[in-house]
Amino acid sequence: MRGFIHLFSLVALASTAVLSSPITGCLSELCGSTDLFESSPSPVDPAASIANVDIPTRSLPDHGVEQLTNAERFARGLPPKKPKLIRGSPLRRTQASPAPVNTLRGTLRVDRADGGGTLGYLSKRPFSGAQARYEDISNAVTVSFKFDPSGTSGPASDFTFESVPTPQSLDTGFKNSYQILGLVQGRDSTSSDIAPANFNYLYIAGTTQTSPGATPQNVSNSYSDATGTARTAESEVWQYNSDTKEISLQWVNTGGSTPQTLIWTQGTALYAGGDSSAFASKYPSPVTLLKLIFVPA
Repeated sequence: MRGFIHLFSLVALASTAVLSSPITGCLSELCGSTDLFESSPSPVDPAASIANVDIPTRSLPDHGVEQLTNAERFARGLPPKKPKLIRGSPLRRTQASPAPVNTLRGTLRVDRADGGGTLGYLSKRPFSGAQARYEDISNAVTVSFKFDPSGTSGPASDFTFESVPTPQSLDTGFKNSYQILGLVQGRDSTSSDIAPANFNYLYIAGTTQTSPGATPQNVSNSYSDATGTARTAESEVWQYNSDTKEISLQWVNTGGSTPQTLIWTQGTALYAGGDSSAFASKYPSPVTLLKLIFVPA
């Protein structure tokens, strides 16, 4: 009997030790950034290596006699200029009127792509000012973008994360107050390209504005500023369908190709890329494919 009690005590102690031991390992992409997010490195300046070049200037030549005004000519005892013969009036070049563009404002609803319901809304509280996330509607941020209403589907340009007038004690807005929303190369991505069967991924984050159709650019962005890790970015990646209200993304690879750009979440962090399954193989925490829906204000 005494031996049985001793054996039971050993088993109980072993069980307690296992339960009280800290869980190690990282199953999600975001937890790998915790140490980076807690630090406050100096912002990355992609243009810091560009040297300032002094551009020589040249002085303008003195006015020749033909360039003098009549008053200057009279003061020098010269006759007035010969009158110029104007042969007809100059032709006016006609230019096509620019297409009308509307600015739309509202919130961005985050739905499951499989039709399984709404998860939340694009939040005014990005993770450490670096990466976009979703939360409930009480923390939804207002976004705005420009759209040509002559078609039902097209670019949603100047996609803006609007300022949030909340107390400074709240973690709202992106690092360094970025308001243009775009895509930024992921921390562990091996290149700026995304593709099927490739785990490379992108953050939805604040960024410097880039040109429509531009390949990945070395511009400042909220993720690089928050972590000190330089990453490429694009801002003109948003597409809008005015019939379905769906907002989609289109990344441009370094060679100019336009791969399918999926949107997903892990935890509540928002990601994009070419293959959510490949991403989940590297970071095995659950991944959910998403559909973004614009809700007009």
